[in-house]
Amino acid sequence: MARLRADLDLLAERVSAVGFRLPAPEQSLRVRHREDLAISLRSYLIARLGDRSAPLTVVVVGPTGSGKSTVVNSLAEKAVTESGVIRPTTRRPVVWIHTDEVDSNPVGGFVEPVVVADDKDLLQKLTIVDSPDVDSYEIDHRRIAERLVEIADIAIFVTTPQRYADATPWELLERVDERGIPLLHAMNRSGRRTEGTVSDLRSLLRRRGLEPEPILTIQEQRVRDDGTRLPPQAVAGLRKALVELGDDHKRVLESVTAGSVQDVAERTRQLAEQVEAQEAHLERLRTVASEAYLVAGEEIRQDLATGGLIREEVLERWRRRVGVGDIARLVNGSASWFRSILDRFSGASAALVNQIEREARAELASAIETRVDRASAAVSTAWAVDEAGRTLLDDSLRSADPETSMEIRQRVDDWLGSITTMIDAEGPGKFRRARVASAGVNAAAVVGLVTVFATTGGLTGAEVGVAAGAAAAQQSILENVLGRAAATSLVSRARSGLEDEVAAVLGADSARFHSILDDLAEPGATTAGLHEAATKVERSSEEFHAN
Repeated sequence: MARLRADLDLLAERVSAVGFRLPAPEQSLRVRHREDLAISLRSYLIARLGDRSAPLTVVVVGPTGSGKSTVVNSLAEKAVTESGVIRPTTRRPVVWIHTDEVDSNPVGGFVEPVVVADDKDLLQKLTIVDSPDVDSYEIDHRRIAERLVEIADIAIFVTTPQRYADATPWELLERVDERGIPLLHAMNRSGRRTEGTVSDLRSLLRRRGLEPEPILTIQEQRVRDDGTRLPPQAVAGLRKALVELGDDHKRVLESVTAGSVQDVAERTRQLAEQVEAQEAHLERLRTVASEAYLVAGEEIRQDLATGGLIREEVLERWRRRVGVGDIARLVNGSASWFRSILDRFSGASAALVNQIEREARAELASAIETRVDRASAAVSTAWAVDEAGRTLLDDSLRSADPETSMEIRQRVDDWLGSITTMIDAEGPGKFRRARVASAGVNAAAVVGLVTVFATTGGLTGAEVGVAAGAAAAQQSILENVLGRAAATSLVSRARSGLEDEVAAVLGADSARFHSILDDLAEPGATTAGLHEAATKVERSSEEFHAN
């Protein structure tokens, strides 16, 4: 017993820990499943196994106007619960319980009022609860009836020849069957004109895979003078069936608790499937966010490879300064022409160098920010067509985060500073260091910057045009200033560094979407923990009920 109780406690903890925070269309049903399962565990199984000698709980359910309250009053032979003509006719549950059992009321704190009596035939073995109508237009009333079924040991379904085929109660009857608790059908207000309704109800039950026996009939007749109950003989068959179940207390309880363990284990596995479905939904939303920012990163890499990351005007201003009209002679290796280029480069005014650097810096930051804006807009658009994703959006997610914009500018500044640092650190000999000094480190860094942006993706030979020639000019200047190996290494590292900075910016902005999803996700071990706990409960139940 101790092991089963401990395993049930563990299962209840893991069930209650499931959040279902994603506002998906299925969320309310998933939450209801979790809540009903928790009730079955804590309010029924754990409580019931903790007090196996307590009377069995009988819950009376049925549609509005079926006469549930009249049936309960007739069993009690007094007015225990109110019946009425205004629908819903039963608005609150009532517990009819033996005087000695009030302190151990199985629905204490949940159902009021409690009516006590000293009926030795019924109440020493059974506690009877009149529930609200299962088809009440009041949602809270229906939920109370459903919760009562979760803590019942026995159920009585009261219906009439006019209401037995109604669609609403069938879900509740199927739930009673899933739990494996004894179910008594009471066809109230039966008569000669309604003799066929019992066989028809039996056929309906069979078609749904439900146990059709027993179906007890309560003949239609005049109520007693107080208008609350029928003569005792009208419910004699129902009372007899209840007394027999009460007399078979131990067998009924063992059967119901064993069946309930199997039921909660199966429903726990269904709960785990629902957790997996939510996580799959979150993963779809997460993939949308990741792919949009991957596309933005690829666009930036393509623009970098084809020389389109900054406007042509910025590059053209530099080309005119270094005289790329004679690029062919530089490409052909004219040393004298290179010296004239280097002289012009060395004499470049600080104002021009700073202007080009500022323009390139602004162009680069703007280009990255544009791609981030596009990525965030793409994610927002995709999420907006998903019912759950739509509820997670707000206007701040439809463009780059203002902090991201500031971070872009800072990272661009850091990247340009790294080029200056690399230029300053390169040049293996005094001669090359002197050339860097004569040209100015900042000017040399601008050459490196323009080289990175002017490269056009591998154009060679006859394909060399003006753009490719401009890139070749910058590369040649760097090679002659720093040396071929150092220049090649510098451009490669500068490109790689820029790609790293861009990836960091994109990652930081996409994190806004991912953090929303992460907050909604269940802990990684949730599903495995539910399966494990369900299996443990099944095993300990088998051992307990075998003894």
